[in-house]
Amino acid sequence: MVLERPAVTGLPHLDVGKHTDPEQGACLMEYVSVLAGLRFTDRPACTPGAVAVVARRVNDAVSDRARPRLAPSAPDLIDIRPRQGGLDDVVVLCCTTTGLAVAPGDRHLTALRRRARRRLGHPWLRWLRLPAHAVVHEAVIAVVATLEHLPAEDRDERLIALLAEVVRAARGATAGPPSAGRTDDVPPRATPVAASGAVASARGTERR
Repeated sequence: MVLERPAVTGLPHLDVGKHTDPEQGACLMEYVSVLAGLRFTDRPACTPGAVAVVARRVNDAVSDRARPRLAPSAPDLIDIRPRQGGLDDVVVLCCTTTGLAVAPGDRHLTALRRRARRRLGHPWLRWLRLPAHAVVHEAVIAVVATLEHLPAEDRDERLIALLAEVVRAARGATAGPPSAGRTDDVPPRATPVAASGAVASARGTERR
């Protein structure tokens, strides 16, 4: 559930992509950097990189009409200090849960989930992980592609819920991702909530 907080006034409007200054607009993470009083960037130090990857992708993938709904979540993206290791894999589990709720037989998402659980269960395997949150990029791109066929309002709701779940899991909340020990569960389908507008397409494999 996304916390319903009013957005702080005087901040840039949310927009797709990367920007050079707040007057042009801001993606969600650039918005966070302004809110936190940091240098204007889409990679502020107050947010773990794995969480920021999801926030940027969700910002770009939701519809223009739904994007303002992300602003109230910005305070929750500041000063995240996860209480557990393997954050990339925790985030991957959140992403695959969202995707498999729509496409339970998707082999790519299933493989990503299996590998993430294996690494969480065997911490020494984390030394083999690709750099720059590559597994998170791969997982969230796959999820956005899986959701593309859904009606815009359903797609928006699932993406916004994904970001909220990633934040909760990163903060070590009880409503985190599925247990790393299970391999046979199919996550439940989320309940859609109406929100209008055409969805912006995913940014492909580009990592910004």
